[in-house]
Amino acid sequence: MNEPGPILCGDSIASIRDELAQGCAAGTSTSVAVRPLSLLRESDFRDWRDLARRAVEPNPFQEPQFITALQEAGVVSSLNVLSVVDDSSGQWLAAGVFEVCLPSLTRPLPHLRSLSSRYSFLDSPLVHRDHLPRALESALRYLQRQRWWHGARFRVVKSEGPQAAEWSRQTKNAGLAIDRDRTWRRAVTHLAGADADALLSRCSRSRRKSLLRARRSLEASGPVSHRLVVPGPHDSRAREEFLRLEALGWKGGTGTAIASSQSDSQFFRNMTEQFAADRRVIFGELLVGDRVIASTCNLVAGTTVFAFKLGWDPEFARGNPGHWAEIELAAALARERPDLERIDSCSQPGSYVEAVSTSSQAMESSVCVWSRRATALCELRRQFRVIRSGWWAAARSEAPADSPDANAPIAATRPSQP
Repeated sequence: MNEPGPILCGDSIASIRDELAQGCAAGTSTSVAVRPLSLLRESDFRDWRDLARRAVEPNPFQEPQFITALQEAGVVSSLNVLSVVDDSSGQWLAAGVFEVCLPSLTRPLPHLRSLSSRYSFLDSPLVHRDHLPRALESALRYLQRQRWWHGARFRVVKSEGPQAAEWSRQTKNAGLAIDRDRTWRRAVTHLAGADADALLSRCSRSRRKSLLRARRSLEASGPVSHRLVVPGPHDSRAREEFLRLEALGWKGGTGTAIASSQSDSQFFRNMTEQFAADRRVIFGELLVGDRVIASTCNLVAGTTVFAFKLGWDPEFARGNPGHWAEIELAAALARERPDLERIDSCSQPGSYVEAVSTSSQAMESSVCVWSRRATALCELRRQFRVIRSGWWAAARSEAPADSPDANAPIAATRPSQP
C-alpha cells in the first residue's frame, strides 16, 4: 500500500470535506478512503449492503439503510464513511461511519468519532468475515500515515469476540495506544430453550412473584396473547401502532418519544421501511383481547435480534407490560424463528431487562490514538481517572455509616422504564 499524501487543516468545513474526499491510500491490494456520505455513489451503497451481509459481527446501526435514514431526516449531519476496498475485485472489506471532530477545549486535537446518535446502540464497524486481519491492518495503516486526525473514538463497542480480539492484536502490533475509559456489561438473551418459564426462573423470588401478580392483573382485563409481526415495506400498521404506544408513556410526556419530533418520526418510518424490505424488522405485540398494549421494535442482523425500542400503554401499568413484552418476545422468537440465536438488549447497565435476560456481553468506550501528542494526552487522562477514582474511594470510606450516600455508587445509571 502506498503512503497517502498529507491531509492538512483547511480554512473551513467545506475545504475539510474536499480533503476527506481526496484522502485515499491506494495500493496493489486495498484502497482506504474516508468520504462524506453525500459523495457515495449508488454502487458504493450496493457494495456496503453486501458487506453488511458478510460481516463477521453484523451491526444494523452501521448499515447504509440505517445511516442514510438518519442523515436524510436531519437527525445527524456531516457523516463520513471509512471504507476498505479490495483493489482487484472492488469488494468492500470494511466500513465504519464517523464524524470529524475539530479541536475543542476538552479534546484539543482533531479526531474521528464514531457515529453519535440517540438511536445508535453499537459503533463497531462492519468487517468482512473472510478478510478480518487484512481489512483492519489496512485501515490502521492508513490512519497512522494520514496527518489530519490524531485518533478515533468509539462510544459503544464489544470488548469480546473475534473482531475485538483482532482489533486488539492489530493495534498492539502497530504500537498504537488504546484508552478504555469505560467498561460495562449489556444484557443478552440466548434464544435456545428460552420460554416464559425458563426466563422467569432466572429472576429473584420476589421479582418472579411480582411479575406473576402483574400477569394476573393483565388477565383480569381479558385474554393475554403475543404475536410477532414481520411487515413488508408498505405495511405501516405495526409501525404506526408502535409510535402511538411509545408516545403514550413517559417519553411522550417529556417530549422524547419518536413521534414527538418530525425528524425523528421521518427517520423511524424510513429506516423501518428499508429494513422491512428485507423482512428484517420484527414487532413483538402484547395484546389484551384485541387491544395492543405493548410493542417492541427489533432489527435483525445476521442471527441476532437487536432490541431497538419499546412502547406500552400506561393504562395497563399495573400489569408490567414492558417486562411481559420482553419475555413473550424471547419466547416467541425461540418458538417461531429457529434461524435466530440471540437478542441484544441494547440496554444500559441497571435496565429492567437484565432481570429477564439469560446472559450479558462485555462492552466498552475507548479511543485509539496514533500521534505522539494524542498518546501523551491519553496518558494524562488515564492518570486523572486513577486519581479521581482514588479520591472517590477515600471519600466513600470516610463517609458516616448513616450517610445516605455512604453506599451509593459513584455513578448511577437510571434504569430504563418497563
